[in-house]
Amino acid sequence: MRITVLAGGVGAARYLRGLKRAAPEAEITVVGNTGDDITLFGLRVCPDLDTVMYTLGGGINEDQGWGRHGETFSIRAELAAYGASPDWFTLGDRDFATHILRSQLLAQGQPLSAVTEVLCRRWQPGVRLLPMSDDPVETHVTLDGPGEREVHFQEWWVRMHAATPAARITASGADQARPAPGVLEAISDADVVLFPPSNPVVSIGTILAVPGIRAAVAAKKVIGVSPIIGGAPVRGMADACLTAIGVETSAAAVAAHYGPGLIDGWLVDDQDKATVDILGDDPALAGIAVRALPLLMRDLPATTAIARAARDERAPDGHGRDHRQHPGAQRKGPVRVGPNQNQRRDPDEAFAREQPDQHCQLQQRKYLRPQRPDARRDREPDGQQHEARHPRTDHEPVDGRRGTQDHRRRAQL
Repeated sequence: MRITVLAGGVGAARYLRGLKRAAPEAEITVVGNTGDDITLFGLRVCPDLDTVMYTLGGGINEDQGWGRHGETFSIRAELAAYGASPDWFTLGDRDFATHILRSQLLAQGQPLSAVTEVLCRRWQPGVRLLPMSDDPVETHVTLDGPGEREVHFQEWWVRMHAATPAARITASGADQARPAPGVLEAISDADVVLFPPSNPVVSIGTILAVPGIRAAVAAKKVIGVSPIIGGAPVRGMADACLTAIGVETSAAAVAAHYGPGLIDGWLVDDQDKATVDILGDDPALAGIAVRALPLLMRDLPATTAIARAARDERAPDGHGRDHRQHPGAQRKGPVRVGPNQNQRRDPDEAFAREQPDQHCQLQQRKYLRPQRPDARRDREPDGQQHEARHPRTDHEPVDGRRGTQDHRRRAQL
């Protein structure tokens, strides 16, 4: 079996660990988000690629979900002594080694895909890890307010903690980018394409913004896992990203954002059964099979069960959608990561009659409830809420946007 996964950072990496156990014989290709990439201290940093690599290679800090195990911060202290900036983005000593080698190889003219392959030779992640593109793509945020100042996503997420509302989120450079070598082939050859519980706007959304990728994905059987449980991100500030593009924070709204022109199946948590209309006839979402099950990745067995459910989920028509028409992937100007405009298709009526339990359909806006201001919460692995250590800074979103005890968040669920 060939499986291709579009991945963000921490949440995707943990999900992939479960997927490897759920499908030990599968050929797994991971297409990683590079929109979070940033140049710091002259070094190219790729947070999402590194988190997947470290997690699957056994070098991750398990408590944080990002960064290296046994990390030290001598270089950071020396940079601070020099007054070097930025001081809001922390890199550990071991992590620096990765960025130094990556930057050295890039300076020699090697593409990011080749550099990533070199780095993975050490870590042996057990999957083929590809960047979405070898071309530079950076997620930028236009801040709401006078002047609409634009900042790199990392600054909005890490330094500002997404406290200032975003007027727009843009995948800068995506319209000129090309999929990295092997990306389109991995999607085309896949038996199933999986969306882990990654940020639908700045992780999966950015990958889909690269011309050609969305159309390739839409032609396949696609199963997604909701990053929203009970009306809030499992961790982090994905709700701020969804708000920026006019999408409500609910499992149903995220499914509607992807749309039936893109996904065939959608896994939601048991808490969100109320947002699923099993017998509904909403034509805007017809054709998406919805299944409810526990989605908290408490431990490896729980994560494996989620990955297995996604792997085995049957699309309404039982196969991919190569017969569909796909809106043109080529776009002019900066690509805004916003609500999709995919065409929808009619449900397979025979399947609906024969397999009604698998032909669940999401009801659209009338079933969606605006998120309460206090709905964001941070869950521990056992599913219990806990007090925030630092307001708006201790979150670790399901897609892996990362935070530290010094109020620094490395963007990476």
